[in-house]
Amino acid sequence: MTMMNKAAVAVGAMALWATTARAAGPNDLPKYFVDGTAGSAVGHTGDGVIAAGATARLVPHLQVRGEFGRLTNVMPSATSDALSSLAASLGGPSDVTFDAKTPATYGTATARVTGRTFGRITPFASGGGGVAHMTTDISAVSASGDLTATFDAAAGPIAPINKPLLVAGGGVSVATGRRSSVDVEYRYDRIFTDTAIGTNRVVASMRFGF
Repeated sequence: MTMMNKAAVAVGAMALWATTARAAGPNDLPKYFVDGTAGSAVGHTGDGVIAAGATARLVPHLQVRGEFGRLTNVMPSATSDALSSLAASLGGPSDVTFDAKTPATYGTATARVTGRTFGRITPFASGGGGVAHMTTDISAVSASGDLTATFDAAAGPIAPINKPLLVAGGGVSVATGRRSSVDVEYRYDRIFTDTAIGTNRVVASMRFGF
């Protein structure tokens, strides 16, 4: 079962459970939340995300949120494929071993608009922006010696840089108690490097209100 299918099953199961729950309006929510987030990104080798955030509810259907997190690899698939082709041209996996990734640490500020609550489920949409700090970590060796410089040149210069980040998404928040919930969300991120990098993420968050 793919990650997307698993996410769909999880959302469906929560929806079924929520049909027996008491309806709760947005005014029943706490004013502030803290949360932890983890998930996977589609389209980048070995990519994952882990983050923490804080949210303030301004009015019943509008929240603002700050998040600080790390994407383990935002190297574009085209770059990763080019490095694999280079390794093949130099002898293949039996002769060349390499590891390449571009991690990004980021901070964002977003607005969340919530919809009507059904039982314990509240749909939402969010969007905002921030800054991503990216580095590139490449190592490559063969029987003849260190090939890191060759692979660095093939990947192109991605020195430690800070670039603007745009984020948009939507999902559902499922109340697990009066002051806690689990969110399941799809997010699209765009990092504005010279060649823009886009990531698609499916994430889950545990939120606690106070």
